[in-house]
Amino acid sequence: MNYDSLGATVKISDEEAKKIDGILNSLSATSSRKEKEVILKSNVSYAPLWYVFREALNPYYNYFNAGERIISEEQSDKIKGFLINDILKRIHSNEINLNTDDGIKLFSSMYWGLSFESRKILKSIVDKDMRVGVGAKTLNKVKPAIIPIIPYMRCSLPNQVPFESVDWSSALIQEKCDGAFTNINNYADKAELELYTRTGMKYDPSLLFDDETRAILSIALLSDHQSHGEMLIVDKKTGEVLPREKGNGILNSVLSGSKVPDEYRVKMVIWDSVPLDYALTGTEYKVAYKDRFAKLLSQYKAALVHFAQHHSESEPLLVEHLEIVKTELVKSFDDAQNFYRKMLNQGKEGAIIKLFSGTWKDGTSKAQIKMKLSVDCDLKIVGYEEGKGKFENNVGSIVCATSDDTLQVSVSGFDDATRSFINEHRNEFLNSIVTVRFNSIMEPEEEGGKYSLFLPRFVEFRKDKTEADDLQRVRDQFENAIRSV
Repeated sequence: MNYDSLGATVKISDEEAKKIDGILNSLSATSSRKEKEVILKSNVSYAPLWYVFREALNPYYNYFNAGERIISEEQSDKIKGFLINDILKRIHSNEINLNTDDGIKLFSSMYWGLSFESRKILKSIVDKDMRVGVGAKTLNKVKPAIIPIIPYMRCSLPNQVPFESVDWSSALIQEKCDGAFTNINNYADKAELELYTRTGMKYDPSLLFDDETRAILSIALLSDHQSHGEMLIVDKKTGEVLPREKGNGILNSVLSGSKVPDEYRVKMVIWDSVPLDYALTGTEYKVAYKDRFAKLLSQYKAALVHFAQHHSESEPLLVEHLEIVKTELVKSFDDAQNFYRKMLNQGKEGAIIKLFSGTWKDGTSKAQIKMKLSVDCDLKIVGYEEGKGKFENNVGSIVCATSDDTLQVSVSGFDDATRSFINEHRNEFLNSIVTVRFNSIMEPEEEGGKYSLFLPRFVEFRKDKTEADDLQRVRDQFENAIRSV
């Protein structure tokens, strides 16, 4: 069922807001999933409640952290007469642009004009967190398809699919790119590509590519398919791909409405393509990866030939902005290790083994196995970051540093019990040593800045140690891990 019309039919008056707030309080008061489902089922026909959930959890809606930027009541010109749905309608039409100071000013004025319950609900919506312990999965179970999902096929890890179980007569290996994962929809009846992140945040294509490049990409990508890949930022002068943290920073700015700076260009590296009917619904596409990849590659090569023969000036643009992921056939684990080692030595993130027979589905695929370096180091706790959402009034992450204070990183990944224990003993844990697992070392963002770690995760407390590793030791451990692959 399509629920897009909910916003046109639902009106949330002050009385409706009180009723919704009461239901949300009931959901928040119980930790039992079954009890939450009972409450939801008893209100399954109450459209205003489901409208609120859809507005809050729809992955395609971006409220730009407006809840944290609301101007105080004293500094706002209170505007009355609007309902929650009136305000949200204006946000979605961009009449209220939450990515601008003027938009936040207008939003704040309308926000303070609402009743207490309406303000509470609206803030939860723009925070994208209703704080009731209910997510899209539970809501869709009670009311199917009420919350849109963005299907995504994850790779398995070696502990989930051991390398010795791989049929090496029917496998290939690909570079694991280190950029921003992107869904690319190429509709046959639309002139414009649609590009969005794993979480549904949409890019404005005109901020990424000029008109000619967008037209070329539409020809090179399979029509009525969703292609999967990563966007990278390339320095035009050197031809080098920017480090992940810098490149993704630029792409995050694009999501906020900024154009890619003139000295850089966007390159998309793709590895799969699935018909839109399957990709948009998460329906398993039972065509083997070998055949999907061959079709993707054939379309790309045909586009290269077409432009070389008929529009030679366009061929370089295609090569600059779109490529197929680096791929090799492998016949053994040794072959895979050699490719993986080569990627690491080139400073790449890793590699992915793919079986020819793998289908496409929403979820974790056993036909794709990630080869990615993980290294441990010992750091000292130097501070804390406060939690948000479900971790409000608790520790969000621990701030850790090397002994020479040249590397600093925020670390999470602990279970709820450990999080609460740290929160209750903050002073005691300051300067204590913890083991942190990471995937790579990140250079300082600016001269004189601190180094950081990519994907840091808490492993354990080191009560047997009193001194953290310095930056050189962290580097040595990382380089030794590469050599030992």
